[in-house]
Amino acid sequence: MAKLNSPFFSIILAFRNEKAFLEDCLDSFDRQTLPKEMWEIILVDGCSDDGSREIADNYVKTHHNAKLVDNPAMIATAGWNRGLQVALGKYFCLASGHSITDKHFLLKAKEILENNEDIHALGGRVIKIGLNNISKGIAAATNTTFAMGGSYYRIGNKPRKVNVIGNGIYLRKLVDMIGLYDESLKRSGDWEFNYRVCANGFNMYFDPELRIKVFTRADYKSIFIQQFRTGFWKVKIWAKHPRSLLLRHVIPSLFVLWLLLILFVLFFNKIILTVWLLPLLLYIFALMINAIKAYKEDVRWYYVMLTFPVIHIAYGLGFIAGLFRWWKCFKIFKESE
Repeated sequence: MAKLNSPFFSIILAFRNEKAFLEDCLDSFDRQTLPKEMWEIILVDGCSDDGSREIADNYVKTHHNAKLVDNPAMIATAGWNRGLQVALGKYFCLASGHSITDKHFLLKAKEILENNEDIHALGGRVIKIGLNNISKGIAAATNTTFAMGGSYYRIGNKPRKVNVIGNGIYLRKLVDMIGLYDESLKRSGDWEFNYRVCANGFNMYFDPELRIKVFTRADYKSIFIQQFRTGFWKVKIWAKHPRSLLLRHVIPSLFVLWLLLILFVLFFNKIILTVWLLPLLLYIFALMINAIKAYKEDVRWYYVMLTFPVIHIAYGLGFIAGLFRWWKCFKIFKESE
């Protein structure tokens, strides 16, 4: 069958070892109510060795609007850039191999973009979901403001202009004007791209009717590693874009430093120890309140409650490690050398 010449959307799905979820992800695109002639999907394989490549190969053979591209660098930013090199759409959309896209996502997005030419990037609700008891608890926690700092694409329920979107749709011409994704970033490359979109005066919009479900990490070790890396690489983005830093990026590292004060507080009197303990008690109280707020019938509250400190401590430690690793990247230190 002939390939598409001018699709409205180019979906760039960069993946590596997503065998457990990839078929469901691709099925969700097959169910899209927007005709397939209006969109293409570019599968970018980061050297998968778990059978994901075979799934992608079979999909491309049976779908005229699908392409398969290799990503030898094996990182997301490089994968997105490889996809952009062959994308034909007026807009491109980033997808995750462990996500389920609502069947009306592309149709609704097309309607919004065609009726609002001043929107250059568009995103919707990204809802984390889990499969087992632990991952359901992690998902419930990450869908809250308390866990992730209030990113609107996780909690928003009203259309509005925003400065960050998740699994977003972007005008293809943006890449010509602000550049490709930064392949020196192994994490948060999409966040950095979002920052450049807004910093260059382009409009980013959120609409809650656009929905994507994303499978979360399955255990605490995985979520700890993920958040540590996110905090670590956020520092390099800060060094590159000094104005990008937000208060919510710093609070977890301050929390970790405050926890470490116990090593010194124990040597002082009870009054100082009490002063140190009071914020801890308030934090524990906040854990309980937010765990109750995030409670659902099939979610155990104690898994939710445990997820919060895992995320906060991991991100905080990663941010501190990033400061040690990337401090020479900051302009103030470059000028002093």
